[in-house]
Amino acid sequence: MRAGYLVLSAGAVLAASTVASAAGTSLGGATNVSGIGTVSGALDTTGNVAAVLGTESLFQTFASQNRLSGTVNTHNVAALPVGGVWRASMRQTAASGGTSPTWDSYLRARNSANVVLGTDDDSGPGALSSMLSSVNVPADGLGNVQITGYNDRNTYTGADTANFGVYDLDILVRSIITPRQYGVNTQWWRFDSLPAGAVLEASVINAGGTFSDSYLAAFNSGGTLVFADDDDGAGNLSTILASDNILIPGDGVLYFAVTSYQGTIGAEFNPVVYNNENNNTASGSFDLVVIPTPASIAMLGLGGLLISRRRRA
Repeated sequence: MRAGYLVLSAGAVLAASTVASAAGTSLGGATNVSGIGTVSGALDTTGNVAAVLGTESLFQTFASQNRLSGTVNTHNVAALPVGGVWRASMRQTAASGGTSPTWDSYLRARNSANVVLGTDDDSGPGALSSMLSSVNVPADGLGNVQITGYNDRNTYTGADTANFGVYDLDILVRSIITPRQYGVNTQWWRFDSLPAGAVLEASVINAGGTFSDSYLAAFNSGGTLVFADDDDGAGNLSTILASDNILIPGDGVLYFAVTSYQGTIGAEFNPVVYNNENNNTASGSFDLVVIPTPASIAMLGLGGLLISRRRRA
């Protein structure tokens, strides 16, 4: 464990109080720490629960579509549920009275980069097409479905002039209904007896080279997020700098939460990230150093006390 240091103006070095703890998973369960110091924690991904998909439901219908001789019909689908699965199914349109189709279709589903995700010949009614197997929803939630005739299945140029007609196309999806939950996904501490009115500095420090990408948040005693940071520390670790001008509250109490990077820009400023973190995919050990800045301590009449700073390299 690395310890924070309080540096006296006379040159002597005094190790800050060091408190090792296994923090709780919520604001109310935070481990108490008295005064300035360094704590150690860890994030892990043990006990992962796989995502659960809900039952299949109708997402969108393209009704009364008509494939003309020598053409290819393309149907664009947007806002598919990311993380879920989807498929496309043709059926005889109600406008035709539901009679059996007399033409032979071919279907393919693609993502927005035109990569083919799945195809089908005649798994639908009569010789119409229906993907029996679902495919994963692309990361951008976009896809398209192309319908052509059977004789055009290899080229999709619309060359088939024998198989054409009217159809309905249903887009069906299964969404994630249970998100992934992980073991220790956020570490919490409650620091009290901090010097009220001092400017705060707090840094996440890699411990043993096992943790590299963090989010850090500070909350007041009422549970309100007062500041958060993603990458202002060393590498992709997190730091609250003196230049952020975060003043320690009058009651001298701050809660700190450390979690891993979520992959969403700006997510570190959302308190829900820390109170209900469910996308943690990083593990590792770290130290959290909490100190006020030298200038603010001097203003509080603590003499020439100086405190080491950690800034981005």
